[in-house]
Amino acid sequence: MPINRLSDRLREKMQSNYGQENVAWAKFATDNKFFLRQKSKRVKMRMLDMVPYKYRPHEYYAAQGGDVNQTWIFLMVNDIRNAQDFNESVTSLWIPSPDDIKELKREYDSSASARAGTS
Repeated sequence: MPINRLSDRLREKMQSNYGQENVAWAKFATDNKFFLRQKSKRVKMRMLDMVPYKYRPHEYYAAQGGDVNQTWIFLMVNDIRNAQDFNESVTSLWIPSPDDIKELKREYDSSASARAGTS
C-alpha cells in the first residue's frame, strides 16, 4: 500500500478542475479575461488593507468569498504575474465571482466535449 505523503495530498488538492495544468482550459480562461473583468466587482485598496495579505493572494481571494483553486484566475484577471507582485503597491482589484468562473468552466467543458464528439 503506497504511503500518501502530505505533499502528494496537497498537490492533488491544488490540481482541481480549475487548475492551470489543463493547458486548453488555461488558454480558454485567459482568452476570456475581459469577460470575467466585466462581471467582476471592482475594489479600491488601501495599503493597510493589503498588509495582512502581502504575497498571499490565495488568502485574500478566499477572504473575498473566492475559491482558492481559482486564485490563478483572480491573479490573471488583475494582470498580477505572481504572488510577489501581490503587495502594498496594489491599489485596486477586480474580484471575479467563483460562480462566474464555474460558468466559464461549464462553457469550456461543453465546447470541449462538442469538439471531442466531432473528431
